[in-house]
Amino acid sequence: MSDNDTDGLIRRFPIGKHVLGEIRNHLMPRGDTAVGAVVELEGLPVGFVDAGHLPRGLDQWPRPGTTTGFEILRHDVHRSDRLQIRLWPLETAFRNLASTHWGHPEEQWRQIKERHPVGTNVTGTVTSTHRPNRWLTVTFDGTWSRVTCLGTPPPPGATLHLRVIALSEATHRIILTDDGAPALPHDPEPPPVPTN
Repeated sequence: MSDNDTDGLIRRFPIGKHVLGEIRNHLMPRGDTAVGAVVELEGLPVGFVDAGHLPRGLDQWPRPGTTTGFEILRHDVHRSDRLQIRLWPLETAFRNLASTHWGHPEEQWRQIKERHPVGTNVTGTVTSTHRPNRWLTVTFDGTWSRVTCLGTPPPPGATLHLRVIALSEATHRIILTDDGAPALPHDPEPPPVPTN
């Protein structure tokens, strides 16, 4: 997959977006231990849910062919040729309730929402960059966020001026974009629940 193809997919599926996806199969590379589920998004088998985010019993996982809602957690590019969009199940029936989603604890989340409603501008510091995966981590006001980065990433320690474009109740994460850039297509509300 070329950089342009990868960037195009990341524009279509930015961090924090809620999407519908169809479970394609359960990935079991060792034959007996499932490591996750491959999810088809808009006809592309590019989504993946880690086993740790799914119920403990494989029989409780959504079966292949099931369509359900997900939040995009991050992007992983493997061997520079394959983009994998990491997903968080929105339906609690399809989630390991003991799993973490990299978000903020309830009390901290309540405070974040009060201090940083959608549209708020923040100034943050880049703490890490992940160029192949097109995201970076930014800290600000005692909290953090993962930000999609399609150009040359700023180095750790750089200061960024960002804007809150969504607050995800599903994962307790604040979604930011570069204040000078147009917001990536984003849908902070859960997608409609399909009927299978």
